[in-house]
Amino acid sequence: MHFVSVILLLFSFVCILNARVHPVPIKEDPETHMNVIQILSYWKYPGQEHHVITKDGYNLTIHRIPHGRNNSIATKGVVYLQHCLLCSSADFLLNLPSESLGFMLADQGYDVWMGNIRGNFYSRSHVTLKPSDPDFWKFSFDEHSLIDLPAMIDYVLNNTGKLQLKYIAHSQGTLMGFLGFSSNKELASKIKIFAAMAPVLYVGHTKGLIKFIAERYYDLDLLIKLLGINEFLPSGKLSHTLAELFCGKIDAFICEDVIFAICGPDQTGFNKSRLVVYVSHTPAGTSVQNMLHWGQAALRNNVTHFDYGKKENMKKYNLPYPPAYDPFNIQIPIALYHGEYDWLVQPKDYQQLSKLPNIVYQKELETFEHLDFIWSIHAAKLVYSDIIELFEKY
Repeated sequence: MHFVSVILLLFSFVCILNARVHPVPIKEDPETHMNVIQILSYWKYPGQEHHVITKDGYNLTIHRIPHGRNNSIATKGVVYLQHCLLCSSADFLLNLPSESLGFMLADQGYDVWMGNIRGNFYSRSHVTLKPSDPDFWKFSFDEHSLIDLPAMIDYVLNNTGKLQLKYIAHSQGTLMGFLGFSSNKELASKIKIFAAMAPVLYVGHTKGLIKFIAERYYDLDLLIKLLGINEFLPSGKLSHTLAELFCGKIDAFICEDVIFAICGPDQTGFNKSRLVVYVSHTPAGTSVQNMLHWGQAALRNNVTHFDYGKKENMKKYNLPYPPAYDPFNIQIPIALYHGEYDWLVQPKDYQQLSKLPNIVYQKELETFEHLDFIWSIHAAKLVYSDIIELFEKY
């Protein structure tokens, strides 16, 4: 069941054979053992947990911060946050309130909603299937973009009585926006502006984990099918124990380098004192099929629906090959925030992405890597404050 996790660990440790020695353990923050609602309560913010059932039966959790600590009502409308691959809504709350996007938006007067896609730690239930059922894990970013995202956005708007909201996403959350909003005009009409942090669409030149999967795609696909593996890097007691052991008690530098081997070297304000908190909440899990879909995207340097093989493609798509998405159909204002040290989004891929229509704003961050957009202590000043200022115009 954890074979894919072993593959990832082997990959990571090959990349850190020269890891440094750091004998001083990092202190453990209380948020290490908290869920999202508990984190909100700990920092004295109001918090709510909502659930929406998708049309194919998945029970998705949405977390809400209805207002900030110093105001009793949100005056600036609704903002929706969508997390990255292997993440959850918690990732918008893992730094101090003055440095975390979810807290900052609430304090600025927004009604903040944070979604969780099927299969992550907060969305592991279904009306008929259990996570132990292989069919539970038959999904990828197709379903995230075309089913999960519309279900959550519609729920938020219905609950608040609003007609539109502002959308902020990180990594895979941006892909969901590009695909979902370009494929569904009705959904796109509900978005005022889309702020994309570490935007991902094309990954033909990517480095790190997705490249590792792409280069070994056919061998991994065969092995996974033979072993019946369905879940990838779930969050649970094992991951929490490893996080505390390797990131807090033994050698924090090893833990850092595992992360950087996957996402790129850190060049900026990675908050090492919060490392145990970060890796206790992330990874939050996804399906193996989703990871394979990312591998397919890297192999093709194009974004298509999941490729099941010619026989199954004919059944699902009535075509021998999966149909391609057309993200250039997107018609909403887009703001891009890209890190120059982002291994997952290489310059050639970003250049192709930046040709999308309706890009109203771009910002290059010279020292940012992929995870700096959610974990860096400089993200508040360089990214979040910038988004908040931009949103005043929409």
